[in-house]
Amino acid sequence: MCADYDGEPCSEFDNCDYCFEQTYCMECSEGYYQAEYHGDCIALPDGWDLELCPINMLNNNECDCGCGGYDTDCDEWPADTCDSGEYCSTEGTCAECDLAGCMHCSNGDGHLDGTCLECTAGHYQDDEGNCVDCDLTGCEVCLLQASADGTDDQYSCKQCADGYYMNNEDLCSLCAVTNCGVCSLDGSCEECEDGYSLSDAGACTSCPDNCLDCTGDASACKRCDDNYEVLDDGSCGATGEDCGNNCLVCGAQGVCKQCLNTYYRNDDGDCSSCLDNCGSCSTGTTCSECETGYGWVDETSSCDAYSDALEYCDDMIKQGVLDEDAVCECLGWECAEKAEDTTVSLQLRR
Repeated sequence: MCADYDGEPCSEFDNCDYCFEQTYCMECSEGYYQAEYHGDCIALPDGWDLELCPINMLNNNECDCGCGGYDTDCDEWPADTCDSGEYCSTEGTCAECDLAGCMHCSNGDGHLDGTCLECTAGHYQDDEGNCVDCDLTGCEVCLLQASADGTDDQYSCKQCADGYYMNNEDLCSLCAVTNCGVCSLDGSCEECEDGYSLSDAGACTSCPDNCLDCTGDASACKRCDDNYEVLDDGSCGATGEDCGNNCLVCGAQGVCKQCLNTYYRNDDGDCSSCLDNCGSCSTGTTCSECETGYGWVDETSSCDAYSDALEYCDDMIKQGVLDEDAVCECLGWECAEKAEDTTVSLQLRR
């Protein structure tokens, strides 16, 4: 029995387990789902396996073939979950597409009408939905140009395949420069493929290993492949290696980029200890900042502890210099008896 949040029967909706007043259904019965927000509860596709595919996959605007039932989204979307050259059948399984030159057949019963959703490279789709080989050398994407009277249709190339360029006659010519990604109209290379750099002579020279971009200098990488980063010498080093203890930021090939506090990066790229009581340093013989309570002494090249006020007072009292109730203060290594506070409060001034 469908009921609202007060437990009253909900008579306005079929196949609904829970509704909000008589306004909309909030939860469909088992075996049903809502194709749109607050819409009607409709039955799951025949054979839909909830252990393979949750209900929300029916509302993702994709063709999810292989769920055991046919998703109606497959009427409009290519079967991305099927291999190239396959389509999604009404049984919810990937089947071989037997249409020549077709990359994605239409799905379900639509496959029977012979239409194609997307043709393979070098083919164009005619008015009947068939993929026709444009037979243009080096062409990847063709365009059909219908004649005015419909008797002499022609086709041209919209996009050349890799290794070809569009010449002044709108035809694809082979790019003579090896590993060139973009050729100019005169056949010279404008941009090399990833992993190559365009030399002054117009050739595409190989970048360092695992390098994707070395534009301008084939020996110095600007962008490395995944899991690699550019090193100081322009090569690509693998990341993810252990930099050892005392390293805060680990770089490629186990070289530490930044050490923890009280450590510095030595010439070998390892982290070595700073001087005693030094909080930050760049070498093992100097200190940028001593730890709290210590100061740098040039004569000893060390961080020495500042004077302690209590110890100073005890010593001066023992020597009879200060009275028993004296209070001392120190600034660095300079200490003295603390002057008595003679400030009169505002309340005493009244």
